[in-house]
Amino acid sequence: MAKIISVCNQKGGVGKTTTAINLASFIALAGRNVLVVDCDPQANATSGIGVNKHDIQKSTYHILLEEAKFVDILATGKIDGTVCKKCGTRFFPPRADCSVCFSKDMDWFDMPHNGKLETFTTATYAPAGFEGDPPYTMGVVNFGNGLKLFARLAKALKPEEVKVGMDVSVRTMTYDNGQMSFEI
Repeated sequence: MAKIISVCNQKGGVGKTTTAINLASFIALAGRNVLVVDCDPQANATSGIGVNKHDIQKSTYHILLEEAKFVDILATGKIDGTVCKKCGTRFFPPRADCSVCFSKDMDWFDMPHNGKLETFTTATYAPAGFEGDPPYTMGVVNFGNGLKLFARLAKALKPEEVKVGMDVSVRTMTYDNGQMSFEI
């Protein structure tokens, strides 16, 4: 049986690529088959495992841009997930195919705006280049029926006011650099 290990964080510069490359290398050295999927348009994981990224014409980044269009949807002020037309399973973040029935027949649906805060953590440290961010709080919103969302909490919410089980809403937002995202 395959095991999927995901290294993810919304923040840049926290060591996701380095961790993924080193983890994959040591698992491979242990004699296991490893697949590294590099979804970053900079393709640093690709070059980090010895593939010349300039020799690649299409990447996972292009698939996401052409098929998911998630950022375009965020730009309209909506947060959407995907739903499998075959089995009805809903996903967030959006997926290009269904991990339950393996269908590629997916459609978009509007994510709920309101849910309950299931868990959270407050970061008090940030890597070089992000020293101005802390403290910031991240959490998981549970919308029910197995649908959840992970995001930063708005700076307006003070860490001492955040409680597990509290009612929260999710909205789109734009960072100072123009990057679209969403927050609780």
